[in-house]
Amino acid sequence: MNDGTRHVSGNRCERGASEEARPRRSPIPNLYDYRYRRMFGYRRLTEKAATRGDIGIPRVLNMYENYPFWFTLLTRLGFRVTLSGRSSHALYENGMESIASENICYPAKLVHGHIQDLLAKGQRTIFYPCVTYEQQLVEGTDNTYNCPIVGSYPEVIFNTMEELREPGIRFLKPFVNLGDRDTLVRRIVEEFTDWDVTPDEAAVAVDEAYAEADRVRADIRAEGGRALAYLEEHDLRGIVLAGRPYHADPEIHHGIPELIVGLGMAVLSEDAICDRGRLERPLRVRDQWAYHSRLYEAADVVARNPRLEIVQLNSFGCGLDAITTDQVAEIIEARAGIYTTLKIDEVSNLGAARIRLRSLRAATEERTLAALAAADPEVSTLPGVSTLPEVSTLPEVSKGAEVSTGPGATSRSERVVPAPVVPAETADPAGLTGTSGELVPAAAGHVLERHPFTKEMKERRTILVPQMSPIHFRLLIPVLERSGYRAVLLDHASKEDVEVGLAHVNNDACYPAIMVVGQLVNAFVSGRFDPDECVVGITQTGGMCRATNYAGLLRKALRDAGYGTVPVLAISAQSIEENPGFRLTLPMMHRAVKALVIGDVLQQVLLRVRPYERDAGSADALYRRWNTISEEHLRQAGFSPTLGRRMGFGRLVRAMVEDFDALPLRNVVRRPRVGIVGEILVKFHPDANNHAVRVVESEGCEAVLPGLMEFFLMGLAGADWTAQTLGIGEKNLRTKHWALWALEQYQQTAHRALAASERFEVPARIGDLAEKARTVLSLGNRAGEAWLLTAEMIDLIETGTPNIICAQPFACLPNHIVGRGMFHELRRRYPQANIVSIDYDPGASEVNQLNRIKLMISTARLNGRVDPAPAAAEGLVDTPVR
Repeated sequence: MNDGTRHVSGNRCERGASEEARPRRSPIPNLYDYRYRRMFGYRRLTEKAATRGDIGIPRVLNMYENYPFWFTLLTRLGFRVTLSGRSSHALYENGMESIASENICYPAKLVHGHIQDLLAKGQRTIFYPCVTYEQQLVEGTDNTYNCPIVGSYPEVIFNTMEELREPGIRFLKPFVNLGDRDTLVRRIVEEFTDWDVTPDEAAVAVDEAYAEADRVRADIRAEGGRALAYLEEHDLRGIVLAGRPYHADPEIHHGIPELIVGLGMAVLSEDAICDRGRLERPLRVRDQWAYHSRLYEAADVVARNPRLEIVQLNSFGCGLDAITTDQVAEIIEARAGIYTTLKIDEVSNLGAARIRLRSLRAATEERTLAALAAADPEVSTLPGVSTLPEVSTLPEVSKGAEVSTGPGATSRSERVVPAPVVPAETADPAGLTGTSGELVPAAAGHVLERHPFTKEMKERRTILVPQMSPIHFRLLIPVLERSGYRAVLLDHASKEDVEVGLAHVNNDACYPAIMVVGQLVNAFVSGRFDPDECVVGITQTGGMCRATNYAGLLRKALRDAGYGTVPVLAISAQSIEENPGFRLTLPMMHRAVKALVIGDVLQQVLLRVRPYERDAGSADALYRRWNTISEEHLRQAGFSPTLGRRMGFGRLVRAMVEDFDALPLRNVVRRPRVGIVGEILVKFHPDANNHAVRVVESEGCEAVLPGLMEFFLMGLAGADWTAQTLGIGEKNLRTKHWALWALEQYQQTAHRALAASERFEVPARIGDLAEKARTVLSLGNRAGEAWLLTAEMIDLIETGTPNIICAQPFACLPNHIVGRGMFHELRRRYPQANIVSIDYDPGASEVNQLNRIKLMISTARLNGRVDPAPAAAEGLVDTPVR
């Protein structure tokens, strides 16, 4: 050009052509680049120094946090550690064949390629642990879980990659708790028994590993401090690119950090600044995932520092981010900040992300200029900041936006959020506390006031109970009424309920959350119930699945719909939340267990006889009769007006079974049996699974639905394993043993009645199911339906029901592991297994669901009546139904 500058045209790279062989690295801080190099910058032992040989570690998922720990531990034990190569699309394609679930997140899909890479390098021993609990990374959190994928994906790898079963290959996938040092030492000794690792060696190695992990975190925080100083020195802005540790993988973030640096802004990671946060708690959500706890703290730092903005990376298909994105947005927007999330997957087209980041930069610059123009010349600033306004002087609106960089993702509409009002007399430059030190509610806008269910409400308010399993939940209402509560079951979930759920729940949340929350909120929106006279009830599991956070989703939905003062009664066995007006007393639990057992029996006998009833509708009529009798029994201390007499629990169950055993049936050959398993609500709720049971029966088959009681026994049945392997719950093991024994006595009453019948089989005990599960996967799979789902599939196949529908919500993380992740191994062990996975979601095609079920049933008919069950069961299949 005339002024001596050059302009390069025709080059599609926005950085432009360069005359340098290797363009110089920008001096602007990029913590993602630093973090990647710091995490994996280790030199392994020489072959001579490796007294215990070689061992491989895949560069995946939690290794972006824990690799320094495991490298140090294994090196100290005398192993030469080999790390798999850098991620790439070619590496992903190399492992694609063994991926069990097409809608699992891209970081998980990459694991298969990394294992293939280690095998190609000649590694015969691969170490890839299942880390259920992380260390306590942030004080004051509710738990330290990993997400279900990070915590259990090695189980899927072992059960889907045939190469790992070749002779001489050892795949070590121990379940560990990084928050319990002593238990970890014992686990290391157990896992490396073949290498004769002693307890003393393990203890030293574990201590050195913890020390190295602390050094790495300290180095990253120190680099974060230097980055903040650089921003101040050079009058620049920074983007906290928040996500999970594995988002530092260039193949996963697709160069977004470099794109931000190219826009003249620094890149920081959430773990580089999270120690500077002063986040007010409690949060709306249950803060139970370790990495997310850092994310919330980092959001607080961003909200206080006008030099920083936040961009959250969200992998497509990540169910947990339906919880985290809303919570981070609330923290940011409570202080008039701008929240942005970028959804990423295997597609590397960053056009939309580039536009959003440029818009974010322009918006922040415009906001700063507007604030400076409106501010007093003597406007106060944060310490060390001379050119940017204080948080309290920012404009009164902000926008939160979401953009997708991959196909199939949805965008959240932009929101206008009022800025918080900060008192002028505040003594805190960030505007958090008043002069007396008390919390200023307007400043802590993300902290929601919880409205508990009080003793006074018990007498005059009605508890609205969402539907989950019609046969069982109809019996739970009398249990509540008998205990003095007013309760109404919302029996059906309509399309309108789902639409309300979609309007008020993050659409990345699972279908059960959308349906349950939609039911409860629409009870008020539709005008059917008075919000001033009601309480909404919901359960909390307390596990690592996002279901524990349904209560938080419900509170947000009620607030957004204008019913924020309606109390949320969150019920859990662990008493996670306090509600003075509700107590789980022993008499109530006694009646509730009876209700669940009766429900299991009613469900089993009804489904067994209905396809063969001689008189149309007779089975349903008999069910309605016994449902009425059971409700009366539970509501009136054993008395039934229908029968005109009092009847004990055992006699009730026996009479029920005898009545169904005597129901007249057609003399026909027993039909193919189709089992239905999966996520608990989608499995049992007809409105959620588009009436899968009726579909199966209309196709000329017999539906088999495992009971609900086992779901509540699962944790007790795995208590010994959890205590021994993870060091959790050792002190109350005896109590759990007694509780399991006591609950099984209720089931034994039902089992004796079924055993005395001619038509009905006795279900497997929970202990037997646990043993069946252990032949395929570990009892350490505790998220969602956990190992029980796999156990139910095995039990169905072994008892003459090889045709199975696995019903799961779209992006259900636990089902990626214990559902689809186990199909390959089950088909290998049981060639007759005919399993189909059906996704249920508000946007799922009902026609596609129906076609997949029909195809599975067609296969069942082609396979004939091949039955691997014992001879007695085989005879039952091929003989006329009594």
